[in-house]
Amino acid sequence: MSVPCALLVPAYNEAASIRQCLDALHSARLPAGLSWHHWLVVDDASDDDTPLVVKRWASEHPDTAIEIHSSPIRAGKANALGVHHEAMLRSGPADILVICCDADGQVEPGSLTALLRPFQIDPRLAATWGFKLPRPYSVRQWASAFQLYATWELARLLGESAYRAESSLFAYRLDPFRDFRWAPGSAADDVQIADFALVHGLPVRSTWDAITRVTPAGRFRDFYSQVTRPERAAASTNAGSRAGNRSRLRLLAAWSVALNRPLEALAYFAERLLVEIIRWYRPARFSDVWQVAASTKGEG
Repeated sequence: MSVPCALLVPAYNEAASIRQCLDALHSARLPAGLSWHHWLVVDDASDDDTPLVVKRWASEHPDTAIEIHSSPIRAGKANALGVHHEAMLRSGPADILVICCDADGQVEPGSLTALLRPFQIDPRLAATWGFKLPRPYSVRQWASAFQLYATWELARLLGESAYRAESSLFAYRLDPFRDFRWAPGSAADDVQIADFALVHGLPVRSTWDAITRVTPAGRFRDFYSQVTRPERAAASTNAGSRAGNRSRLRLLAAWSVALNRPLEALAYFAERLLVEIIRWYRPARFSDVWQVAASTKGEG
């Protein structure tokens, strides 16, 4: 008997890219012994044609049980994740929940297989994480691209069993997370999952071949949001308490990437310095609804 899996894709104003995302997920093959129970796209009150594009895609792929739930008001990514998580706990249709947090990202071939295969190898495994790497990028995107590569290198230094929180694609067994609840706030993705797994000593795994290609930020204010919002979220969780232990590895990862990407490194450190100056004089504030970085969607 196959293990049922569910897929959740939060989306907001993704009409231009969500078809490509769904196509990539549809073409991916699950490991033997796993099967899809259903897919769900949670539309966070988009003001473009995202729901229409998803409905058209569904009509063209009758082999995939996909639904779209549209919120009447923007409630944030954590709310979307939480509603589906609790609904699955009540109804129990699937054993493993797969989250694709960036509907404008491109899941590489083989990534879902790589992400889910460890669950078959280790029946105790609670969660797996993939990685974000940049799509081809321009000069304006150097700083953001460098940050993605440095995060990748840090994960490798930490090892495959580290509790991480830097991914667009991750999966977890529902049973070990029955007492877990997504909390609204800026820690809107796997920061909360990683924190819960750490506190409860749940075994997790980083999967090097589970890659999502994302567009690096091309404007400073988007880079500022990408840097500041996750750090603010981590500071409010146990992920923040781990930051000190990782500082040396972060520095090593940054220097390792800088040796191979010196121009991107210069751009990153220059923009990062500006981020710190701005935060010193005017600390950033974020609402519970995640802020979409326009330049990561090709809007400038």
